[in-house]
Amino acid sequence: MKPSRCKKCKTNIGHRYCLRTDKYLCHECCNVYRVDFNCPKSCGYHIPEKDIENVPTSVKSDSLAEFYDLIGTYINKWKFRPAKFLDGQTPYDAKSTPAGGEKLLNYFKTDKLDIDFAKVIEDNLEIDLKSSKLPKLFTSEGLACDFMTEILEDRWENLHKYLAREEKYMPATVELLKNHKTVAEATQFFIYASGISDGGNNGFITLELDCKTNMTIITKLVGKNWKILFMYFGGIEQINMENPLIDKIYQDMMLSRYRDAEADLAKVESIFFMSPNVYFVRGVYHSNKQDYDIALNSFAKTAELYPPFPDLYYNFALVYHRKNELKKAKVNYLKYLDMTKNTKEPDLNMEFALFNLSCLYGQLNDLENAKLYAKKCLTINPNHEGAKQIVETIE
Repeated sequence: MKPSRCKKCKTNIGHRYCLRTDKYLCHECCNVYRVDFNCPKSCGYHIPEKDIENVPTSVKSDSLAEFYDLIGTYINKWKFRPAKFLDGQTPYDAKSTPAGGEKLLNYFKTDKLDIDFAKVIEDNLEIDLKSSKLPKLFTSEGLACDFMTEILEDRWENLHKYLAREEKYMPATVELLKNHKTVAEATQFFIYASGISDGGNNGFITLELDCKTNMTIITKLVGKNWKILFMYFGGIEQINMENPLIDKIYQDMMLSRYRDAEADLAKVESIFFMSPNVYFVRGVYHSNKQDYDIALNSFAKTAELYPPFPDLYYNFALVYHRKNELKKAKVNYLKYLDMTKNTKEPDLNMEFALFNLSCLYGQLNDLENAKLYAKKCLTINPNHEGAKQIVETIE
């Protein structure tokens, strides 16, 4: 769904309802209104008038980007107001005198500022806080900004340092981003929300690409560094949509509703474009439709993006078995069984894998292993007629 525009600037997302104007605004336009202290006190973004002489260092904002924009907008008005700590002078006039400049430097307490906050003050007040010597505040949102800047400037080779991936999965992940038209062709981004959860260990940043598409970046604190776990299209409210959509796809396939499954697949792929689960489900879908080569390509893509998991090997085995590529099928059945050997409660896939492997060994004329895996199948399901028949026939 195309996001609604801000009713004032008509450019950015109008994500915030404004009590004062009865319209939806972006945070930049909201900031323009709230720095004059005339917003209703019932609004959570209202700035109290008692703070009129001070640059606010703690005020409600949905992201650091909004906070820094607010500070810049605020200073552009504040610098023309007389200030008690400047003996009635305005900051704009005081900065041009040695005594006034010294008072301003003391007021901002540069030893407590980070480089980004200081730069906002420098740019809008036109004073030198020596920001280049100040520490950089490494944040989840800052990571996302740097990451998106690398993408906008086509520095794809730098993306690996931002991603929470094992090195061997980096090339496929970067290639996926590079080949995604919406991401690769983006020319600008606008952050309108960010947050931290799980005791400060996880974060999210929601932004808009090219004034058209919402995207959310999910981050995690790894050691002392923020890393990107994944990205998807939409806001933070959509983060839990993936699993219900995938469950529905499986239900559709069980009922042979392949048209519905295809529609839901297209939907989940359009949102969770970085998820290996999406490629895996696409593979299962094509396996069920007997499009075996497409299924194998989807499973291979899953393995390129994410460490292999038992069901991936099981489905590889099924497809190879159906294609009568018995050696490849055997290898993947055995990998699946090795990864699930400590499972306390075997599921249907394990029962099927053991029976299929028994049949496969029969096809290879290895009767000893055919009987062995049939018996293993019977330990899970003593009533499995096919496994019983294999054992009886061989014995």
